Amino acid sequence: MPAPNTQNSFMQTLLDVESELEIQTKMEWELDRDFLGVFSHSDPVGIAPGYSKHGDLVALAIADDTHCLMVRFYRPDSSSSGGRGRGRGRGGRRPDTPKQRDYSGRQLLEEMILCRPTGDLYAFDMGPLSMSIFVSLNLRITSGVDIQSAFSAVDRKPLSAIKAAVGDNIRVHGDNVFDVFENPIYDDQGKHCADDLAMRAWISQFLVSDPRIGNGAETFTKVPKVDTKKMEPQMLDIVAKMTQDSLRLTNIKSSETKHSFTTTNTSEGLGVKSASYGDKFRHSQNIVMQVQTASGQSYNTYGRTGGVDGRAANLILPRALDNSKTILKIHSIGRDDPTTAEAQRAAAVLRILQGKFELLDNNPWFKNIWFPAPQNEAGNFELLIWPPEWTVASRKGVSSSAPSKSDNLARRILNKSQQEAVNTMLRRNDTNRITIIQGPPGTGKTSVIASYVQAAIESAQSGIWLVAKSNVAVINIAIKLMAVGFLDWKILSSDFSHVDWFSHLYAGIQDHFIKSQEFPSMSMNRIKGCKVILCTLGMLSNRFIHKFTSQIPVSTIIVDEASQIEIGDYVPVFHKFHTTLHKMCFIGDDKQLPPYGQEDIQDLQSIFEIPHLRRLCLFLDTQCIVLPFYHILS
Repeated sequence: MPAPNTQNSFMQTLLDVESELEIQTKMEWELDRDFLGVFSHSDPVGIAPGYSKHGDLVALAIADDTHCLMVRFYRPDSSSSGGRGRGRGRGGRRPDTPKQRDYSGRQLLEEMILCRPTGDLYAFDMGPLSMSIFVSLNLRITSGVDIQSAFSAVDRKPLSAIKAAVGDNIRVHGDNVFDVFENPIYDDQGKHCADDLAMRAWISQFLVSDPRIGNGAETFTKVPKVDTKKMEPQMLDIVAKMTQDSLRLTNIKSSETKHSFTTTNTSEGLGVKSASYGDKFRHSQNIVMQVQTASGQSYNTYGRTGGVDGRAANLILPRALDNSKTILKIHSIGRDDPTTAEAQRAAAVLRILQGKFELLDNNPWFKNIWFPAPQNEAGNFELLIWPPEWTVASRKGVSSSAPSKSDNLARRILNKSQQEAVNTMLRRNDTNRITIIQGPPGTGKTSVIASYVQAAIESAQSGIWLVAKSNVAVINIAIKLMAVGFLDWKILSSDFSHVDWFSHLYAGIQDHFIKSQEFPSMSMNRIKGCKVILCTLGMLSNRFIHKFTSQIPVSTIIVDEASQIEIGDYVPVFHKFHTTLHKMCFIGDDKQLPPYGQEDIQDLQSIFEIPHLRRLCLFLDTQCIVLPFYHILS
């Protein structure tokens, strides 16, 4: 990239229009009113972030139709990065950092750009960007417009939004758009980092301001503005952590996957079969293949994956390979697209940032988990508060702490700590709406779930959903239900989680599966009379899940291996089902299985790490003899 305080120009390559952009690069301490005054007009201004590999905001591009200012920020030192010392130079300080840090440029940036007096700011993924600005720079933003919100709420890919905006008026260079937006990581030494960052900011304002687009400006007037100055500090802190945790988890995902495979011949052309679940092929991925000719020479060719079914995938290539050529290596390029659950989490958070504060204020799950009442004079947290109508409903059901018929069943088959756990799971009073059970290995966590299900059904409870992070964990629960003789359940499985991958776990339970590709056209007779549903947590965000929840409302959710689930992953569930969901039980062991990514991101939290909820935790204290699955199945 250009050295600090330099200027150059380049031609954008995203659209078939001529547009030369003048780029000036400044360190944050060099900012003054003259530099920022270029954008003092009321015309649209686009902004775009450059992140470090750890998810810190290290650069910000600001662009109008002719100028782009590239601002580079201080990198976090060891004191602000959990002691890892990221971003430090050989001598303990970056060469471009003064001994005394000058943050005055940030205040000017907020005053003149982020909270500009007239005109709006435009960006792709404005929600995460506004939170990065808050977390990394402690700055607010007003009148921020999220570009994708003007178009599809489902497909938030920049290319889709750009094509929707320009229509047939301007040719879009799709491959260039993909490359420019694929990796927002900013590296000082990266060959194309500065140009890509500048283009992301430039096109953000171009979609609004260029007259060739027609009603571009009018389209964006309907998008609610992101204004973080209107948010209370506690709400801003919580939403910022939700957003930043998601962003950092995305950034640690590999941007390239090397596949182990065998080749196959299919009716649709060249096919491959994954040899490993960990590097399986996914639909519509860009791939690079190393091909060897009959003479021993090798070359690279590019393509995409087509349809994927379990291990098998079809490859779409620019030209067919003849039988004399051998595929040596296949790499997928780019991170996986966000899952439906991840997209719904981001959408819910964005709506909050756009002013829909009632999503938090009126949701008892959000309030009790993320916004607890302050500690009292004795230093204890106040009781959790639930809607009064829930309390009335509970009095009509199994809410008493007195022994019931179900409690007696539990006593016959469980040890004392397991019995206490099951009895607490059965109660639906206000004190036990959130139940947390910690169990070290071998203490019978899955047995507790199976016993709860039996007792709950006997007590006429309904709307029971058993979920976990992974498909394998869900199958483990299913096997335990089979072992205790309870068969009235179904598993909702994703397209690739079938017998092709886990044949050794599926014996005897295949008939209970409903695959997600069957959801749109399936008959409701498939679940007639079913009282319990098993699935991954992510499956609850499937767009056809209403077909099941209309028959079996999400009333009680039991989460197995809950210590592996980052707390923000529950946002879509609490948002979608807050009117029917009255009980959550979390089971796991935070000492054994922390949330995915915690090794790289130290402050990730599962439900077990929420301080005011720790007092609710029950402990399974007796280790049991655990039989292997093949003993259970026999």
